Amino acid sequence: MRMATAAAALFLVLASCGGGEESAVKEDGEPWHFVDTLLPIDSIGVELGDSCYMFGHLSAVVPISEGRVAVLDQISGRASIFSEEGVLLRQFARHGEGPGEVLRASDMTILPGGDFLIHDSMGRKLVRYAATGEYVESCRTSDFIRFISFSGFTDSSFVGYCFDVMQTDEGFSSGYSLAEYSTSTGEVLLSHFRDTRPISGTEPDFSGAYKAVCVDPERGLTYVSDMVTDEYSIRIYDGTGLLLNTIRKDDEAVPIDMETDVGYHMPVFAVNIQYQDDEDAGGMVGYSRPRMRPFVASMSVDGDGNLWARRGTENRHVWDVFSPEWHHIGEVLIVGVPEDETMVLHLNRHGIAASVFYPEDYPRVYLLERPEWVGFE
Repeated sequence: MRMATAAAALFLVLASCGGGEESAVKEDGEPWHFVDTLLPIDSIGVELGDSCYMFGHLSAVVPISEGRVAVLDQISGRASIFSEEGVLLRQFARHGEGPGEVLRASDMTILPGGDFLIHDSMGRKLVRYAATGEYVESCRTSDFIRFISFSGFTDSSFVGYCFDVMQTDEGFSSGYSLAEYSTSTGEVLLSHFRDTRPISGTEPDFSGAYKAVCVDPERGLTYVSDMVTDEYSIRIYDGTGLLLNTIRKDDEAVPIDMETDVGYHMPVFAVNIQYQDDEDAGGMVGYSRPRMRPFVASMSVDGDGNLWARRGTENRHVWDVFSPEWHHIGEVLIVGVPEDETMVLHLNRHGIAASVFYPEDYPRVYLLERPEWVGFE
């Protein structure tokens, strides 16, 4: 099952700090590189049976402490907590318009202190729940915002990468942005970038705004990788937005082929907007799609601060792993899940799980074995 196992202690034997193409090194100066293969050990979800284990559409899967996992179902608006054995422990939130209820449960994240934050895109609000599931508070968001990446950053903020449509004095504008937001007011606390343009009949090229994003709440870091670029690079920012370093790795660009490209998540929000300039003019406009596969398709940070970056240039479910000092130290291949479907890895400091974005049969959560070289909480 495991092709090689890396002891956790070896992760501390690293070259001097800094990114780049260098790998971690052993005590004798030789490069250290491991290969690990992970398998599902169980799954949560049934096609027919107990309604508590039936999902309509998985909006979010969030590992939490003690090997548990929180699952958000968009159809029912219900968040469910399961044990590490896949047994239902409790539920919170539900579909509705009242306090603590949601109309469209679009995404969920966990804050460092254990509280949950749900984005209700149809209800146009953020809803916060205590770690035990009790409703805490909610606040309004933009009318048409859709988060592509939604991650708890501090106990009072989250980092969101989103597509948004905004009304201005001149009409409507749309575009992408990456920012740190307040959980209690929804206001922007720190803007990393914003690319918005008026909606018109001209097809806008937002390819420079397509990003893969993740955060490391423990160290206050935000990782950003451009989806449309001619090189493999991941930028690291601190909590003030200062660029600390850039991870680079050798890789070759691969053209997108919609007929043969399978098994990976293309993290670009497909947009078609119908607009009307006046009573007689209007139409539909679509936004540019990349022509090349991204070097990094998605990213996550594990319990030891290692960065996992999904290789977008190949169909295998494989992640490059970078140490907390940003050296390339190995790769992880996940097998035993559908190879020809879009798999999403759900990884944070608490644990690891996976799901298929649009399954051919029925939604389920794959509980993956926990790598021995990661100290999950």
